[in-house]
Amino acid sequence: MGGDVWGDPRARLLSGPTWAVTRPRVLTALELPGTAEEHLGELEVLLDEMYRHVAENLPDNAAVDIVDGKIRLDRLDADPLPAGYQVVHDAVQAMMPRVDWSRASESRWPGCATTGKTCSAWPAP
Repeated sequence: MGGDVWGDPRARLLSGPTWAVTRPRVLTALELPGTAEEHLGELEVLLDEMYRHVAENLPDNAAVDIVDGKIRLDRLDADPLPAGYQVVHDAVQAMMPRVDWSRASESRWPGCATTGKTCSAWPAP
């Protein structure tokens, strides 16, 4: 019973007169209109504008081909690592604690059956 009440986020929602009083402040704080229809209408306009913007720019985009009504995109190259990345990466790795996987136990890390220095639930260190 306790799990049902605490596990269901709807169980603590405001309703009735309390919600009626609180609703305008919540909508204002979230910058939402008064009804779902208004909000969906705004999203519909925004989505239509975005689709039109993308459609207008397709002819100028060399990375996009439309073949037999299907969009084919060129693969993107990976961005280069930022300057200083390797230094920070190495410093963070040096700070990470070393784990002796041979001392892990089922009671301490449930679902982790260890054999030697590896764990079947997680990648080897």
